[in-house]
Order: sequence, then structure tokens, then C-alpha cells
Amino acid sequence: MPLVSIEVKNIYHPLVKSFHLKQDFRNPRKVMKVLLIETSINLSPRTDRTANKALLGLLADLEGILKEIERRTGKIDCVDICPARPVRDGEYRISA
Repeated sequence: MPLVSIEVKNIYHPLVKSFHLKQDFRNPRKVMKVLLIETSINLSPRTDRTANKALLGLLADLEGILKEIERRTGKIDCVDICPARPVRDGEYRISA
């Protein structure tokens, strides 16, 4: 079982759809803990200034988010931020 993913619940941010903690067991000497943040920001090659400002707002809040999640789950080795993908008009799904 190389990867295990757990949704981190009860942590909210207006620009985040979900938080997932992924643990990579492929290297038995070092289990990597990766926090995957699925944003509700629609990022595309033609991202406008509003989306860029929203992303900067999320990055500004990242330290506090990370501290709260680490308080609950232990040290995080890496953070991945991914945009949600459109499923249907107005709905989004995780892209990772």
C-alpha cells in the first residue's frame, strides 16, 4: 500500500474545498506526509487578477492552516495546492 489518503475535517477556509493528508509508504525508512489542499479557486491559463489575489490570500493564511493541521496530525513534510477541476458547469472536483 504505497499511498494512504485521509480527509482532514473541521478546518475551514473560504478558498478551500477540502484538505487531504496523504501518507506515502513507498520508502519504509521515511513515511512522507503530504497535505493536499484542494482550492475552490478556478485557476486556468487565463487566470484573472481576482483569482490571483484569492490565491495570494490563501498563501498568506497557509502558515496558520498548516499549524492547526500539524497540531492535529503531526509534522507535515510537504504541501501541494491544486485547483478544483470542473465536473459540470459550476461544480468542481479534485484534480490530483
